[in-house]
Amino acid sequence: MQLIDPRTKFLEDGAGRTVIQRAQHLGTEFFEGLRASRDTCRDAPSREMERVCSVPVVLADKWLREGFDMWSAKPRDIVARLRLEGHDDLITTTKAI
Repeated sequence: MQLIDPRTKFLEDGAGRTVIQRAQHLGTEFFEGLRASRDTCRDAPSREMERVCSVPVVLADKWLREGFDMWSAKPRDIVARLRLEGHDDLITTTKAI
């Protein structure tokens, strides 16, 4: 597993207010790995613990600010939110959850 740390910058907007900018660069290798996991899960037998998705830190933090705590949510709710926001590439299984 590769950890990709988010970056935080403190900027000043035109009105002199401080703005916090959070970014996390996810390279093509990250998405290729997720795609490979999704492709290989089709033929693999289901286990007790299975990887369902990979949510970047900046997205988890955004959701938390919006009132959605993914740490206490059910996996199907997390997947539903990923699909709702167009982040289907982050889902690592094709199996029903």
